[in-house]
Amino acid sequence: MIATGGKLARRLRAMLQRTQLEHDMTEEMRFHVEMEARDLRAQGFSESEAEREARLRFGGVERYKEEGRDARGARWLEDAGRDIRYGLRALRRSPGFAVVAVVTLALGIGATTTIFSAVNGVLMRPLPYENPGQLVRLLGHTARTSFGTVAYLDVLDFRSQSTLLEEAAAYDEWTATLTGGDAPERVDGASVTSSFFRVLGVRPWLGRYFRPEEDSVGHDPVVVLSHGLWTRRFGTDRDIVGQQIPINGTQYRVVGITPPDFEDPSLTDAGSQPPQLWRVTPPYFNPKDSDRSSTAFAAVARLRNGVEVNAARTELSAIASRLALQYPEANSGRGVRVVTLKDQITAPVRDSLLLLLVATGLLVLIACVNIANLMLARASGRAREMALRTALGAGRGRLARQLLSESLVLAAIGGALGILLAYWSSAAIVAVAGESLARSAQIRIDGRVLGFALMATLLTGLGFGLLPAMQTSLTNAHSALKEGSRGSAGRAANRFRNTLVAVQVAISVVLLASAGLLLRSLWSLESVDPGFRAAGVLTLQVDPSGPKYASDTAVEQLYSRALDQLSGLPGVQSVGTVDILPMSGGFNGMGVVFLDRPAPKPAEEPSVETRAVSPNLFTTLGIPLRRGRAFSDDDRSGAPNVAIVDEAMARRFWPGQDPIGKRIAVFNRTEWEVVGVVGSVRQFTLDQSPAATLYLPRVQVQEFIGGSAIIVLRTAGNPETLTAPARSTLKDVAPDVAVSSIQPIDRVVGATLLSQRLRTFLLSVFAAIAFVIGVVGIYGVVAYGVSRRMAEFGIRIALGAQRNQIVRLVMLQSMRPTLAGMAVGVVVAFVAGRALTGLLYGVSAVDPVTYAGAVLGLGAAAAVAAYVPARRATQADPIVALKSE
Repeated sequence: MIATGGKLARRLRAMLQRTQLEHDMTEEMRFHVEMEARDLRAQGFSESEAEREARLRFGGVERYKEEGRDARGARWLEDAGRDIRYGLRALRRSPGFAVVAVVTLALGIGATTTIFSAVNGVLMRPLPYENPGQLVRLLGHTARTSFGTVAYLDVLDFRSQSTLLEEAAAYDEWTATLTGGDAPERVDGASVTSSFFRVLGVRPWLGRYFRPEEDSVGHDPVVVLSHGLWTRRFGTDRDIVGQQIPINGTQYRVVGITPPDFEDPSLTDAGSQPPQLWRVTPPYFNPKDSDRSSTAFAAVARLRNGVEVNAARTELSAIASRLALQYPEANSGRGVRVVTLKDQITAPVRDSLLLLLVATGLLVLIACVNIANLMLARASGRAREMALRTALGAGRGRLARQLLSESLVLAAIGGALGILLAYWSSAAIVAVAGESLARSAQIRIDGRVLGFALMATLLTGLGFGLLPAMQTSLTNAHSALKEGSRGSAGRAANRFRNTLVAVQVAISVVLLASAGLLLRSLWSLESVDPGFRAAGVLTLQVDPSGPKYASDTAVEQLYSRALDQLSGLPGVQSVGTVDILPMSGGFNGMGVVFLDRPAPKPAEEPSVETRAVSPNLFTTLGIPLRRGRAFSDDDRSGAPNVAIVDEAMARRFWPGQDPIGKRIAVFNRTEWEVVGVVGSVRQFTLDQSPAATLYLPRVQVQEFIGGSAIIVLRTAGNPETLTAPARSTLKDVAPDVAVSSIQPIDRVVGATLLSQRLRTFLLSVFAAIAFVIGVVGIYGVVAYGVSRRMAEFGIRIALGAQRNQIVRLVMLQSMRPTLAGMAVGVVVAFVAGRALTGLLYGVSAVDPVTYAGAVLGLGAAAAVAAYVPARRATQADPIVALKSE
């Protein structure tokens, strides 16, 4: 061990003090030569003869220096340094090749590193909770639907009856309005049980979290603030903990602040806004007041140490079955699924991220193949140089190592630029994706991503450098010197380069076809009729709260005044309200009972989406009335309850019948009569079929839905010009009401396509890069082949060959590997297309138009890339060719 340590110390000293050691060794050699010369002078030799004889007797100084370097154990480092310096000089002599190679590598490594940073942040980075692998989501379901939420009383039963759950918590979204500042502010929040933060295992940044006794009815309202809200609204005032702040007209005492990196589990739905504050509301969660049939709560639980998820699934399914027997009216047919919290959060984006990672992997592969082909051509052109170095004593391994060093230098430069590109593009993805990409805040270039980039750089350098190095080591030096600079690459080498071209083309076809399928899918989505006219519509979120708006009458009067004032603004054609805007991410599924049929059990009631609207909502959104009548001002509170159904609901529940006059019951079995049928609207996303939707007059359901609503304005011009006037008008009507989310509705619709657009854009960019690399590769190989065969073409011309025959010959020979690569690429693309089926809409995975476009586009570009050097072949001089022979 001591000897090993001493050896390592000597090698370390040799590396760090190389200049001093070289100087010492030179002085040592000079001393020995001088001593020998002095002895010779003493024997009668002259000064010059003594020095000359001393050097002859001593031998080669450089040989002894090399032996000394070998003895120090740092020879490999010195050789590597020389190889790198020589490689840099060689690349400077070929700037065009170096630039193409570096840019190609930078794009490939940069793209792969960017996507890996997203995969790392979203899929690989652990959730910021204590032992996150023990956290699971409890998702309710029936035989017909998987709604993902559960009844609060069911959560209590799961927690009390399970032997495998350590703790469970329920939570629901909460719209909060903060007052007390310059203007009221709407804030997304969550209502939770006191166990919520204990289940997650998160330490507070400041203060504390909820205590069990704060779940009890009558306890003072308490709230926890997010770090972001604390910073933005309260200026990081540490004294805010313990103080009361007004929320929705009620004083809440702040008890704690979450950490900056806290992730709320509500982010299971990509695109949802993270809560900024959390409350415990005892009456809301009081078991005595809860309805077991109301499945409105999300649930998260922590498994006990050592418990597997499958075991928890089995136990909780058994508990759900017992609850169905114990409470048949509410729980019959209801079950529960158990999934890890991380799987639930990342499931919506996992396939897209892995698809993009595979695409960038193919991009790096095509980059390696392209550079390897260029380096093979370059190595063939340097065959005489390498042969001369071999003749001068350089070993084949030494030459191969030299070429490999050049490859690694290229890879290092390209990798460094690629990492810089990844820094920029990762930040751009986070900025563009926002909340549409779950856990996007975790995407960054960290140590793991840098390690991945360095490994990718090393592997690519070895990947495209080994083939030229191996070819050089197998080159016959005598033949290369005999053939001179005109040396032939040989049929085997040409076939191998053509094979690499075919590989590039095949990969390009796969990426182009995949990107084409996603593009056609996106175009199909964007052409889908949402069921309403989005152009010219502005939306505003209004959240009245507090004692002033505690009564239904006060809320009705507020909206009546607001709509009257807004309708008078210049350019406004129509105004209406709705509680949940189409494609805004909200939902309100309600069980419905048909009074002319036997009443089912609550758990077996069919569910429909319900919307509370004002009379002019259908006109404002451009939803067509198909039959019957629309709502009017006569459909007020106290008047007969009326309802309007959409065509999807009419087809589902009254096929072949007229639903007008039918009677149904919703909202605690309140009866409603259907008076009209309107066109179906895509309530969630453009790729989801219209959900059966029931529309009810807002004033008749005010007691069930609360005060919040979205005001919708239609104008003939640009709706954004109404933003300031509308905000000012609402401030005049109700200065104490928060107004937020003012935006055109087409922006809301566009937000539902953000993930598809981002995925399609990135894959299209990668496919375009692969396309360019492939075409450049074809051009490079054909151009090299033409340059090596100029003498041959000159002789052919001298023997009578026409110039068009020369062009045809070159084109035919160059297009063979291209056509072969296309054939293979189409087959692979068919297989890859089937893997994309779940991401496509309105287009088949084997869409012939897409594949034909990819093949024809790449084929045309390849033909142009081959034609340019083919034309150059016709410029061969027959006289020069004959002289060279």
